Amino acid sequence: MIYEFALDPQLLKTWNACQFLLSQFGNSKGRWISRYPKSWKQLALAAAESAKEKEYLQIVEALSEIEPNLLPRFHGFDKGMEWLPNAIDENRIRPFRAIIANENPEQLQFILCPDQLSPIVSKQKEPWRVPISMDVRRTASKLANCVAPLLRNCKRVLFVDPYFGNVMSRHLVALQEFLRCIASRDTQMAMPQTIEYHTGDSNKDTNAFAREMEKSIRPYLPAATTLTIVRWREEELHNRYLLTDRGGVTFGTGLDIDESANPSEDTVTLLDEQHCLDLLIKYSSESKSLKWLNQIYRLKA
Repeated sequence: MIYEFALDPQLLKTWNACQFLLSQFGNSKGRWISRYPKSWKQLALAAAESAKEKEYLQIVEALSEIEPNLLPRFHGFDKGMEWLPNAIDENRIRPFRAIIANENPEQLQFILCPDQLSPIVSKQKEPWRVPISMDVRRTASKLANCVAPLLRNCKRVLFVDPYFGNVMSRHLVALQEFLRCIASRDTQMAMPQTIEYHTGDSNKDTNAFAREMEKSIRPYLPAATTLTIVRWREEELHNRYLLTDRGGVTFGTGLDIDESANPSEDTVTLLDEQHCLDLLIKYSSESKSLKWLNQIYRLKA
């Protein structure tokens, strides 16, 4: 649902090319640019130095705003080789969705040239075409896998489901898998600074809730993290979300599994970047649309 593309920084040396290529990436597009190598942005700026001054300044401004669309990659890179041979070698070890380069002399299927990157969905072909909405089987592993890129690369995580506060097993099992996914991130990536779960207030037995969280969730918390449960008036909540600083998704049914022998499917849809930012504000003490109850429960690893 969210895929990593290696993009040759040399392709951004003109404003027209830069403007088009960067517009095709972002959470709502289902595509992230791999920070390959670590100095990717510096290489792109160096390539743009050949542009006219006005174009160069436009490229500099555009590159300064794409940080949320860059995906960290812990990789090998031979500075004695050109970018494309490096990317091909890296792809053999840790595959990208595709490599975008100016040429494809060996006609490799995982390399795309700019003229193959149509912005029109109906004309897109794999691996460039990616789904921004999909039906996912409501099992813990399937739900977590579809949002794994967000969970493994974010600094802030907010889950929103009005019925989690009732601590039903189907919500707890899903949360366990989400937390396991967060904990599985690369060891060089710091754990999230914030993990929050926003839910309703219909369950008044806070002692039973605390006991269940201690038993079912604390063992799954990543090291040195704190999960904060925030209660709102349940009648004000409806939609179910995963929101992060890298982007977000909405779940049509909920952040819970289907415990039946033949689990149903849920539709998961990527959120527009600005909509996600607005929702992060909505589910905060600064909210102007929800009643802040200041009911908080914290669970530390």
